[in-house]
Amino acid sequence: MTSEHVNPATRLLLNTPMQERINAIRRDRFIPYTRGKVVMEEMDKIMLTPSAVRAQCLALVGASGMGKTAILDFAQRRYVKLLGEEARRRLVCVILAQMTNDRRLFYGRILKSLGIPYRKDDRPDFLHEQVIDALHDAGAQVLVIDEFHNFLGGGVKAHLSEHMAAIRDIANIPISIVGSGTGVVETCILADDQLEQRFSRYRLKAWEESDDLRDFLATWESRTPLKLTSELAGPVLLPLLMRLSRGHMRRMMNLIKLAAELAVITQAERITEELLRQAFQQLSTVSKGYTEKEISNTSEKGAKNG
Repeated sequence: MTSEHVNPATRLLLNTPMQERINAIRRDRFIPYTRGKVVMEEMDKIMLTPSAVRAQCLALVGASGMGKTAILDFAQRRYVKLLGEEARRRLVCVILAQMTNDRRLFYGRILKSLGIPYRKDDRPDFLHEQVIDALHDAGAQVLVIDEFHNFLGGGVKAHLSEHMAAIRDIANIPISIVGSGTGVVETCILADDQLEQRFSRYRLKAWEESDDLRDFLATWESRTPLKLTSELAGPVLLPLLMRLSRGHMRRMMNLIKLAAELAVITQAERITEELLRQAFQQLSTVSKGYTEKEISNTSEKGAKNG
């Protein structure tokens, strides 16, 4: 049985126990692709060069599940590998998992990430100064904010100016801010002259059938411990993947991973149309996002704006 379709590291997994192969399939991984590479190049400019007087900022904008968090997670792991403990000093990461009109939650997440105690009932202005001083004293170079829209789009417009001022003050330390979120983030940035000039914006959209997607799928297949070639990027499975996922990255990855698991369990050893449809049926019972639909061929350019 040939295994030339997988890379040497993956080939070592082909004869391991079933559960070990399934665990490898389930493992999150970052597959380089054009849009992601462009963003990583910008991240490198921010992270691997000395702090500037006017720190450059970056916003990843897109609907949920388009790969924003995957890029940020990969970047964090990469810089820790390259820089060791220095990366932990330079890079401060916070996740805003819920909408908030209270700046104290935002400040608290930053202070917690820095390991600095604080009181939740302190006044926002006091916590603001504490955050500014803490980031400056720590020598932080980049503040990464995932789910950024939950701070900028937290609901009441009266609070937005305060939230935007908080972002400006942090950037003026100077610290680069890298934020990911929905279109609300870009709307708020464009409404502020200073932030509009400071932030580069990258939009992550749904996939279309393209050479970029074919390369992405071929690379993923080469890192997946199945003994036979599936040809995910071929003329049979690729159109089906597009119909079942509607080009949505997270849905596409969930479909492929579950179909690959089924291929191991059933000993099919390749992803087939039937296994993709089985995966689709299983996922559709737990998420309303899985509905088969024809995809219109819209243009896709992972464009940089600003």
